[in-house]
This record gives sequence, structure tokens and C-alpha cells, in this order.
Amino acid sequence: MSFEITGLDAMIAVLAKAPGLMEKVVVAKMRDAMIQLERHVKQNKLTGQVLHVRTGNLRNSIHPNVESNGKTVVGTARTDVKYGVFWEFGGIVPQHNRLVTKVFGHELKFPVWGTWKERTVAPRSFIGSGMQDLLPLFQQKLGTAVIAEVLRK
Repeated sequence: MSFEITGLDAMIAVLAKAPGLMEKVVVAKMRDAMIQLERHVKQNKLTGQVLHVRTGNLRNSIHPNVESNGKTVVGTARTDVKYGVFWEFGGIVPQHNRLVTKVFGHELKFPVWGTWKERTVAPRSFIGSGMQDLLPLFQQKLGTAVIAEVLRK
């Protein structure tokens, strides 16, 4: 019994070029995934579903980024708004005093100082939960792209 493999030279040539080709494919797909994550967070997390819009600053501050060092490709979505981390992971609001000027929508004739007790605010994840929503889709698209690139060459 014998068998013959044809096209072995072509396959070896493709595999020799594979690291560079794969990096380009993975970076492109990661960039697409981070843009899709940004859109998902803005449309499905920060438009009233997880947090309500007041000024739009948090929603407008979500930015995707992709970095590659030749061996690793990392995609991130982040916000520069200082309270974004607080809402994403939760936190503690310390006891503090505040000048109360309105009660039930009515202006007070004589504002008074009120003391707010310390309280813990539960996380309202918008980036992390958005990533969890889309992770299976990202994995499937990345796998499909890598296989298509290998088969194309």
C-alpha cells in the first residue's frame, strides 16, 4: 500500500508565511470586533438598558483600541470618563455633606446642609457585559477568518 501527497511544496510555503498572514488577519478581525463592541455598548448598554443617559459623556467616551506586538493581539474598549470605572465595577460613596436647595422639585427658601451616609453602589457593567454578550460571535468570526485565510493560500 502506498500513497502520494501532492501540493506539499505549496503547503509548506503557505505555512512558512502563516505567522505574518495570520497576524494581519487577526488584527483586522480584532479591530472589527472592538468596533462592534463599541457600537453594542453605546446602543445596547448606555442608552437606558444599564445606565440612563444624562449628558452622553460616558457613551461618547467609549473608544476601541487594538495593539499587536507580533505574538499577541489585544483588543480593548475603554472610557476616559472618571466615573466610568465606578459604574463598571461599583464602589463605595463615602459619607458626605451636601447643601440641599430643592426638595421634591421645590426650591427651599432657606437651604440646609444634609448628611448622606456611606453607601455601596453595585456594579453596572457596560463594557464587560457587552463583551460577554458578543464573545461567542467574536470567537466564531475569528476562527472562520483564520481558516478561510489558510484555505485561501
